[in-house]
Amino acid sequence: MFPNQVRRFRDHRCHALSVRDAGLGHMWLPASLPAGGTVHLTLTVTGPIDYEIGCVQTLHIWAEDNNHRQVWQQPVPAIQCMALGHKLLNAGETATLTADWPTSRYLAPGSYSIHGLFLTVLPMGAGMRVRENLPLLTVQVLA
Repeated sequence: MFPNQVRRFRDHRCHALSVRDAGLGHMWLPASLPAGGTVHLTLTVTGPIDYEIGCVQTLHIWAEDNNHRQVWQQPVPAIQCMALGHKLLNAGETATLTADWPTSRYLAPGSYSIHGLFLTVLPMGAGMRVRENLPLLTVQVLA
């Protein structure tokens, strides 16, 4: 981990998670927030990695309550094109993706898990895509 960055985000009441599988870098999110607040997620990807771009939702995020019921998912944008491509990051190169969860002011206080899918390019002959490939993150919603 990067001690100065971790300390900086902890001072702002955020989690710092290092995700090293498949070249994924770091994902930041608030440790807690009041109901009605917005969870701002930032995923930093470090190469080497190949991921999908174009008319696709490269990063898809959703939230579940303690009973594993989905309480929110990032809206899928209306896609008006068929342009599909990929972006190859060489070793050491980075890309940053963001997503926001605007929580409802009526959301019950408690712990919520944040799930995510980052669309990496699957190698030739790979089976079907997994539902999620980002580590589970937790945020506490306060009253």
